[in-house]
Amino acid sequence: MQANLPNKTTFIPTLPINEHQIFRAMRTYPDNVKVYHPHGRIDATSVFWLNKFQPNALNFAAFIDPKAAEPLALAKRILADINKLAWKFDVDRIITSDYAPQHAFNKWLPTQGFKRVEKATEPQLRLSEVQLEAPSTAITTRLLTSAELVNNQALWNEVATTAFMHYRSAHQSNPVGDISLSTWQALLVAKLVMQAPAVLLDDQGSLASYCLIYQPTAGEVTLDHFGETQPGNLLSLTAAQFFWLESRFQTITLNLSATDKLGLQIYRNFPFNKNAVYESYLKITQY
Repeated sequence: MQANLPNKTTFIPTLPINEHQIFRAMRTYPDNVKVYHPHGRIDATSVFWLNKFQPNALNFAAFIDPKAAEPLALAKRILADINKLAWKFDVDRIITSDYAPQHAFNKWLPTQGFKRVEKATEPQLRLSEVQLEAPSTAITTRLLTSAELVNNQALWNEVATTAFMHYRSAHQSNPVGDISLSTWQALLVAKLVMQAPAVLLDDQGSLASYCLIYQPTAGEVTLDHFGETQPGNLLSLTAAQFFWLESRFQTITLNLSATDKLGLQIYRNFPFNKNAVYESYLKITQY
């Protein structure tokens, strides 16, 4: 029979509060989708993808309909297919992520040698619900916008290099491959709010802290990739950023990993709302 791609309304009987990774991935990688229909209806689906940051890993997402017959047999088929793809692409690890609490297939994965390697969340702050003080002149005179940062090649190289080092350290279980500085910088620039403050300099004109602001959708910005040279520098910068953002945007989202001490510092010093936790599970493959 000709199987159609499942979608949220027909595949999941009850729509979850948080959309599962599988459906975002299916839209992004439609050619990599596989559906399972042993009884004439779609009972499960999986999708895989590769990325240049973790060249040794195969990313995948899978979902089994809670009403499916023989869910364990479906789970074994899906994982066997993913293992074959890992062998085909010559990677040494497979990884999947989704919101907690995990659905049945992901709950089963730890029994097959998977380990949870990362927890992340994206808490939000509504700017209308927080009172912000204007930064002092001593701060504002040392701020650089994203545009000024990108146009200052030496400083831009320093920030991008430091951000890449932090990115590497946060993905030790799923190692980041070697990419050129220019490629990494091009990826960082995408969707940057160019007129937003991004860097705080110290009194000598050197880098004190940085925090990049992105605009994924209208009315909302995301904070990602941040660092500081001394404790307190980052909070001084983010306070000034929030004041600048207050009259221009409605919501701030923080890209936060459970192991990111600087991100946790921002989270604890501003009234962010709690949000769903995103968990990643990884297995080292052996062939």
